[in-house]
Amino acid sequence: MVWRFSFNHYFNAYKTRIFIAIGFVVLLILLRYVGISNYVSLEAIKANAVYIKNFISYNYALSVFIYIIILMLASFFSIPITVILNLVAGFFYGAIVGALYVNIGVTLGATLSFFAFRYLLGSFVQDRYAEKLKNFNKNIEKNGYSYLLSLQLFPATPTMLINICSGLTLLKPWTFIWTTSLGILPGSLIYTFAGQQLSKIENTRAILSWPIIIVFIMLAFASLLPVLLHRFFNNKKPVL
Repeated sequence: MVWRFSFNHYFNAYKTRIFIAIGFVVLLILLRYVGISNYVSLEAIKANAVYIKNFISYNYALSVFIYIIILMLASFFSIPITVILNLVAGFFYGAIVGALYVNIGVTLGATLSFFAFRYLLGSFVQDRYAEKLKNFNKNIEKNGYSYLLSLQLFPATPTMLINICSGLTLLKPWTFIWTTSLGILPGSLIYTFAGQQLSKIENTRAILSWPIIIVFIMLAFASLLPVLLHRFFNNKKPVL
């Protein structure tokens, strides 16, 4: 009876969000079922490279807008085509400018995901586990930016997991946005520079040459710096 009452209470309080969440999951499953990654492939991009370049040369601003929207949606729904889209940006727009467009698209998608999960589940989690999360929330408020920046810099951290967990905390939106933008920049530059040689790349695994692997390893070590520097400066006592 207690469980039933609790379920009814939460269902009535969050039913709109529950239906939105169900719709989101269904849409995500449909997108995976359709297999968008089969249509956005290196083979398809290279086969239509001439047409895409012509379109960009005559409709540059529109092409950038379309590219950013596609990357934003791919990031928001966690569709596994972001690496290919990074390579595409380097090939068609150049490494530096392409990395800028990648940064805008991925940051927008991650931010939408952050707000979506905060709206759908954030208040529920914070209300349900208010006492247990009290110390955790204080720590996030004080040190959240250094933890998040480290996670974003680390190459193997699942982006969707970062977005979900961040949305469930009391992390400030601006902190999430700037750490995401800064944290994904090194990885984006690696892929866009590699994308300049897109015609020679057969699949995404082909970009993992030893120099690229070494750079990713260095980036993994660099991901520890924000936390280490934060602890160093916070533990450093002033000399009287």
